[in-house]
Amino acid sequence: KNNSHMENTKRKRNTAVRYPAKFHKTRDTQDQEILPEPMSVDMNHSTTGTGFVELRLTINQLIDNSCSVQLCLVNFYNARGRIQPNSVLNPLGRNPYSEKPNNLINNNVHTKWLDSNFRYYQSSLLTFEFSQPVEIHEYEIVSANDFPERDPVSWRLEGLDQSKQIVLLDVRSGVEPPFSRFTSYGRLQLNFGANDHDENGKNPTTTPREERIIEEWTASQPPEAFLEIEKKICLSDKYKKKSHQQKILQDLFEHISPEPTKTWIPLLLSVIQKTYNLQSPDQARNQCCTLENHSLYNNIKQLYKSFDGNWRKGYFEAGLKVIMDRESDPTGLIGLLSLLARAGNECRSRKLMAFNTLLQRASSPKTMPTGINQENENEQKETMDRYLLSFVDNFKQKALASAFLEPTKAILELMMNSHKIDVEVHGSNTYICALMRALSMRFPIIPVFDDRMIGVCEFLNTNNETLLKVFDELLTPRYFGMSWKSVPSAKLVRYNRNSCQNVIPDCFIYENGDSPMSVAEQIGPNGNPEVQRRFEPYLRRFASCFDKELVLSKACDWIISEDGPPYSCVSSAFNEVKKKNGNIVDVDFREWVYEEENDYQPNIEKATLFFRFLGLIVE
Repeated sequence: KNNSHMENTKRKRNTAVRYPAKFHKTRDTQDQEILPEPMSVDMNHSTTGTGFVELRLTINQLIDNSCSVQLCLVNFYNARGRIQPNSVLNPLGRNPYSEKPNNLINNNVHTKWLDSNFRYYQSSLLTFEFSQPVEIHEYEIVSANDFPERDPVSWRLEGLDQSKQIVLLDVRSGVEPPFSRFTSYGRLQLNFGANDHDENGKNPTTTPREERIIEEWTASQPPEAFLEIEKKICLSDKYKKKSHQQKILQDLFEHISPEPTKTWIPLLLSVIQKTYNLQSPDQARNQCCTLENHSLYNNIKQLYKSFDGNWRKGYFEAGLKVIMDRESDPTGLIGLLSLLARAGNECRSRKLMAFNTLLQRASSPKTMPTGINQENENEQKETMDRYLLSFVDNFKQKALASAFLEPTKAILELMMNSHKIDVEVHGSNTYICALMRALSMRFPIIPVFDDRMIGVCEFLNTNNETLLKVFDELLTPRYFGMSWKSVPSAKLVRYNRNSCQNVIPDCFIYENGDSPMSVAEQIGPNGNPEVQRRFEPYLRRFASCFDKELVLSKACDWIISEDGPPYSCVSSAFNEVKKKNGNIVDVDFREWVYEEENDYQPNIEKATLFFRFLGLIVE
């Protein structure tokens, strides 16, 4: 019966299974192969002198749990150069007519291989056969033309030698795929299964690829075309180029579990128990979100699983643990758990948005330690710095909303565009990448560089003057960071669809842009002058949010609010200011900066003196 089934499989796939393998039925009625265990190889082992007649590449995870996997090319190398396989097969794969496995070895970047059976087997096997035994030292895989969610992130490479022994050559997990299409993952040297973790089980690479790109962009000077606009931003480089998220990542690294597979499930059940005051883990497994009808345990577990082999996984667990430990009111976690559970069944960008939200919650003032030694000046300065970073992060997000997101929502809603709900999830990635490249400014979230171009538009192209005035109102102190619908005159244009005739949805300043990364590169120092010219009015709009008077008035209101730093830190800093300026009377900071004759509005001149001392604004 088993032999007959295997013959049927061969005929259906028009391919051959090259393993001396047996099949059996599982409970899920899926066919699985029982393969001989690979030989254990010392990591210092060399393949020199070892000939392989077949190489097996098993892809076992994609970047976004997609149903299909695809690649453009797979190349193998030894000391003599590139090795050409004789043929390549995809056992149990399902390939469209023009996307067969042989496209992987035809050296043509305009073709690709695709396996749509990945959804069923959760892996895809490629066998490369050679006409004679070959040595292998390196290999590379090349991304295909579209759909980044189909890119592999975890795989293993094995070789079948002349004695029919399987040798484990390379194991990769959590690989960051290239952002561009038709792009190589790079020449990969064989690691023979050696893991890439330190003795405590943590990955020593604390700088993910996205973080390295952000650091490169923020370290560079803005393009020459934007230098005059960049000077209008009153923030100092310390706060313009940094985010509190950097600090929280450093802090969370210390909380990453060396064995997350053993600690994650108990942690998740404990958080659900504490939040809903449940008596047992079994109750937590069955608990549904009270805000939306989601299974908390299953959905959040699915979200966590989507980070498998990815640097985010450890930080996700550590962030949730920190929030739970510091949350004084457990019911405050209901909203966060609801957001995480909802993201578990949604697209990759929404999953990453949930991850960023978790980090922001872990870095919010409510989760910061409050026990500060008032006699330790360095500790007070460090605490003040962290709170200021948190304030600037929040201000940047409001500026992004007022300058870009809310006008985009208004236009897409008037056009009845289906992507109006995607502005914050997808559109923000494009706008943030463009602003980072143009201003060397860091934002409190890590954008999805290879996201789709949806939820964006050139909203300033509208021909409706009333609508443009609404957009300008969003930049005033009264409506800063608020919804466009909160502006009274918005009611006059809400149903006037003719005002959007000159706006193309899901396109922003660069018609050929297929990702936020591609748009940002056209804006950068070596970018396209025409694209830079089209982006200039949008950049001026964003820069106007960082006018000194607006920043300082918001900073004064924040510093005495509940979300502000401990007042002992404010008093300590104010005492230092008084020492350096002998003409300041001995009063409380609030009495000094908020003047009765100014209708208790902050005095900008005095606020400038104080916040310049703190290093928030430029000299």
